[in-house]
Amino acid sequence: MTLLPSSNSESELSLLHEDLQKEIEAFLSTVIELEKEGYHNDLVAFSQHAAEIREKGASLITDRQRKLKRGKEVLKELFEVEGNEFETFTAAVAAYKENMKNASFEEEADKTLALQEQIKLPWTFMNHGYQVAKTLIDEEKYEDAECLFLFLHFLRPDVFEYVLGQA
Repeated sequence: MTLLPSSNSESELSLLHEDLQKEIEAFLSTVIELEKEGYHNDLVAFSQHAAEIREKGASLITDRQRKLKRGKEVLKELFEVEGNEFETFTAAVAAYKENMKNASFEEEADKTLALQEQIKLPWTFMNHGYQVAKTLIDEEKYEDAECLFLFLHFLRPDVFEYVLGQA
């Protein structure tokens, strides 16, 4: 089963990792099952409604994934201009991936922590990223700023300024 029927959507979806694609499909199937119980509309068949949920949901998720990727790229580009601070992020992710290979990783990992804490990314990196995002707003590069704030929010969801920056 393909997640999205249109050719544009299929090409977008093909950019996603296969495991992520399966997770999206499973999530949307759960949403549809939950929706099915309370659905009452004589004008639109549930199968059509389910197809709309699948398409809109997948589109939303792939759009977020695209913006996260763009936010990471923007940060990398701008950090490289100022120095090589992005290597802090790359090294933190590499160390985290190495830890994931440990047999005890799943048991020991504290999933209640923000991703920033899990990968041990320093606050100096986050603060610098925030300053870069604010500068993008001042330069009227709003789409890049939104993507960067989303990326920072993904790393640290409890910082309200990252949410506000996306607005």
